[in-house]
Amino acid sequence: MSETSFANLMNALDFMEAAIKKASIMRLLRSTHLISELRQRKNLLQKVNPAFNDVRPGEHLRQQLCRVNEDSTAWEEIQLKPGSFEEEVNSLKSKYPDTDIKDLYLSGPLATYARSLQLVTDFLNNDRSIPASYPEQNLNRALNQFTLLEKMEEYLLEHHQLDLYSIEK
Repeated sequence: MSETSFANLMNALDFMEAAIKKASIMRLLRSTHLISELRQRKNLLQKVNPAFNDVRPGEHLRQQLCRVNEDSTAWEEIQLKPGSFEEEVNSLKSKYPDTDIKDLYLSGPLATYARSLQLVTDFLNNDRSIPASYPEQNLNRALNQFTLLEKMEEYLLEHHQLDLYSIEK
């Protein structure tokens, strides 16, 4: 996500919806399940604290927590590095001392959700913005990031009782 705040996250969802209307039937068929899952999680956007507009912590978490990079299609290997969530959030807390810890924990899933939206939208738009070296690379990247999002959701629920879809702002 190239924006400097989460304020444009809703636009990312709108861009995906616009891309759906223009996409070829083959691209739609290949991405239908992922689109459905991303739509179901749109209420995650309501968890954004308007006072916390910096995407850098979320991007940092998105990039540091996973064992494999976003080009991996080894779905079973997309796991959180053991102990990394706590370690990375504690490190971020020292850089952002005035930020609520809950916002730091949420920033990772939000950035990962945004990246999934960005990648599936680009796939639907025939890979115009994000270079792809094979036809379904951006769809695979989006699936990779969505899998990472699911792992983050599971971790936060299990270890912090943070249900991303029921917590208050």
